Amino acid sequence: MMYREVKQAFINLERLFGLLDERREVEDAPDAIALVTSQPAIHFEAVEFGYDPRRRILHGIDFHIPAGASVAVVGHSG
Repeated sequence: MMYREVKQAFINLERLFGLLDERREVEDAPDAIALVTSQPAIHFEAVEFGYDPRRRILHGIDFHIPAGASVAVVGHSG
């Protein structure tokens, strides 16, 4: 059983490296100017969400995500 798992891991790594070696579809122009932002953050204000528009799950949520941060919104499914 261990041999199969190791072999599959190598196959998966080969696929991953193949994806990483692919060229990007959109390339910056050689003379492109670097994008500079004055406030490297994301602000959300009055966020509303619901899969069914008649039954909102989030109501008026405000939050701030600083540059470099990772955020996840999790909860019960259904």
